[in-house]
Amino acid sequence: MATKDSDVAATMKHLLATAEHRIELRDFLVNICDAIADNRTRLAFDMSLRQVTSEEFARRIEAYRTLADDGVQAMALAGFWAGPMHEGRWSEVIERLSNNDNPQWDGWHALAKYPELLLVYAAGLAAVASRNYAVIREILVEARIETNRGVRPAVLELNPISILHPDTVRRLPGLERHHTPGSDLLHQTLRDPLRDFLPSQTTYDRVFDQWEYLLALVVADQRAFLGEREWAPIGRFGWRRVDFEHIDQMMLQEAEQHKADWRPLRTGLFGGSLERYQTAREHLLNLLQQTHFY
Repeated sequence: MATKDSDVAATMKHLLATAEHRIELRDFLVNICDAIADNRTRLAFDMSLRQVTSEEFARRIEAYRTLADDGVQAMALAGFWAGPMHEGRWSEVIERLSNNDNPQWDGWHALAKYPELLLVYAAGLAAVASRNYAVIREILVEARIETNRGVRPAVLELNPISILHPDTVRRLPGLERHHTPGSDLLHQTLRDPLRDFLPSQTTYDRVFDQWEYLLALVVADQRAFLGEREWAPIGRFGWRRVDFEHIDQMMLQEAEQHKADWRPLRTGLFGGSLERYQTAREHLLNLLQQTHFY
């Protein structure tokens, strides 16, 4: 894409600084979204291709990653710095990119949504780092995705398992034996774009697990709310059990201590309900007990 990363960062910081730039901010984000969409169309990948070779999968993954670069920069800054005056912008980004005339979400069509997944993860990681749960609510729950199963919360479609099928991602060099290859690919891909916000590798690893655990909880909650079977995407936290148990207990203690004033609930996650969070946690822990990595 034509815009340099430094230009995107400088422009986003300028536009996020005050409410008076809200119109210019929307225009800037629309231009980024439309550039991603246009470049994705120009790739002209054959979506009817039946054979999935390692070479073809790697080629498409890299192409989609490259065209998402500006969006990743912009959404990471949004996740870290956005405030109430920017409400509605971030769900619009996800909806503008995801909703088109072709609502298919399977096979190559699902992989074509990899740029959206990268944008969601970039914003989510930065938002967890700054405890900006309002942005997380927007990109996961308020953003609505048109699919062949109807209009659904973005989190139910834009997650690693839905976009990056584990068996296919294991075709990539270095990921052949990974327990959670899609999660690990995202962890590797977003390390450099998030370095300004999370310079320490240890902190990055912890925040990544916190983000994916929260995402899984929101998936579990939304599926329960819609009356769907228990399921959630298990990321790297699933096999990093010591770190996961610390994250889970820390979140549980905060929720039980602050109750309705717990920041995720106050910003509208889990419908603002402590009981819904507890139910989602119970569902997720049940899934983890049934998942064997070793």
